Amino acid sequence: VPLCVASRTFNQDETGTFGGFLPAVTAGEALAPGRAGVLPHLARNALFRTNIGVTNLGEEALSATIRLFAESGAAVGAPIPVTVPPGGLYQVVDPFGVAGAGDRDVAFATVEVTTPGGLAWAYASVIDNRTGDPTIVPVEVP
Repeated sequence: VPLCVASRTFNQDETGTFGGFLPAVTAGEALAPGRAGVLPHLARNALFRTNIGVTNLGEEALSATIRLFAESGAAVGAPIPVTVPPGGLYQVVDPFGVAGAGDRDVAFATVEVTTPGGLAWAYASVIDNRTGDPTIVPVEVP
């Protein structure tokens, strides 16, 4: 029987819920060593903040590296190494702060799997600081 899997992540308060949808991912869409993904349209300023999540699609712990870039394409801040447990998710809250990259009105990130044989998927959540409403940015593999 075909199986369809998805997830919705959301906040809930006295006014209701708001959040985003995360799609199911196949191994063919996964990030693997030598196949980096790009997370476009990121921001960190008075209006928006960003979180980046990496999901391990495998049965062994996985290491990956997140790198941040300015609008010009220049690297900003330090690379962010992450370790994700088997079948788990690791979210970096405020990667621009973690990396020492400062505020950015327009930026992007790359996610690279460094574990041989590892498979991962990644997303960014760009959150409106006024409303708390996130925009989910799925990883793109060029």
